Amino acid sequence: MKNLVLFLSTIFVLMLSFTACKKEALDFGELSTASEDVAISSDLSQDAEDESFNQIENRGGDPNGGCPIVTWEKPKGTFPNTVTIDFGTSCTSPNGRVRGGKIIVTMTDTIVNTGAVRTATLENYTVDGMEVEGTKTLTNLGPDVNGYPNFSRVVSNAKITLPDASFISWNANQTITFKEGFYTKGMADDVILIAGNGSGTNRKGNPFSYSIIEPLLKNKFCKWLVKGIIETTAGGKTISIDFGDGSCDRLANLTLPNGTIKPILLRP
Repeated sequence: MKNLVLFLSTIFVLMLSFTACKKEALDFGELSTASEDVAISSDLSQDAEDESFNQIENRGGDPNGGCPIVTWEKPKGTFPNTVTIDFGTSCTSPNGRVRGGKIIVTMTDTIVNTGAVRTATLENYTVDGMEVEGTKTLTNLGPDVNGYPNFSRVVSNAKITLPDASFISWNANQTITFKEGFYTKGMADDVILIAGNGSGTNRKGNPFSYSIIEPLLKNKFCKWLVKGIIETTAGGKTISIDFGDGSCDRLANLTLPNGTIKPILLRP
């Protein structure tokens, strides 16, 4: 089965985790906090989805009998089904992340089939000391008008509590379209487009929103987003990031609230 986890992984981290060529480009108070919080929330929320896909499609728990423990309600390959991925109180992954709690995933069908729905709910789930809550639903919408496999992703009642007890909350609606590589084995040829928007409350208790105004293009062979525009609004100000012309590089353009365009470097 085509493994969705690596296509979807780090997409939103890449969108908003960036470094400016000049630090003052990001010094906008609420706007800067909102951008950072979107990056943090997207990273940890995406991490839960990635880990659930990884365990369900690939690993099925630690082959050496350690953590996590993966339990299927019914035999694997039977649908509908529910999978519980239990990290216990502390489970260190190969990449060094320390997780705890459970990810509970309900599945109506294998995810490659049109109409399949996969919903992940977090139970006492933590990552590196931060509590992550919420529900994420991925639905296979079938081919779009151009024949490309198309998915909706809805993030509901998401919340991350930081070590200092402040928290970030948000909801999001996204569409993921596979331009290339969905039906082939491996992921070297995968190309996806991401669209959608989200809104929430940052760690200061103030609202923010973001919107993808030009679909974001991600090639599997390139670690960065290579095309598309996203806008973040907070405190009555809006910035946008243009990820370029499709070239695989770290370069992007940041448009400031006053219309000034500054080059930035995406995080390596």
